[in-house]
Amino acid sequence: MDLFILLTEFPMLFQYKPKSLQVLAACKERAGMLSLPHMLPLRDFVESLRNEMGPEYGIPHFDPLDGGINAQILFLLEAPRAESGRIWLCVTG
Repeated sequence: MDLFILLTEFPMLFQYKPKSLQVLAACKERAGMLSLPHMLPLRDFVESLRNEMGPEYGIPHFDPLDGGINAQILFLLEAPRAESGRIWLCVTG
């Protein structure tokens, strides 16, 4: 996807920095990006885990800006606990 189109469609992208997901508009924008081609397999994987394990596990989505299936590095991070209320798993925290 062209960078101009991406920035036009998702204006919060310029705010990709640590703690940016504390901004509601950024969270909504990232949720909209879960249907982009590089995220579909990961989104489907998270949804299947959620269906299998139940909502009490609070499985977060992968951050679409961390590369999706095109990422060159895989970080193995402990998922936040369900009671934390976090809905994204990303390297910027």
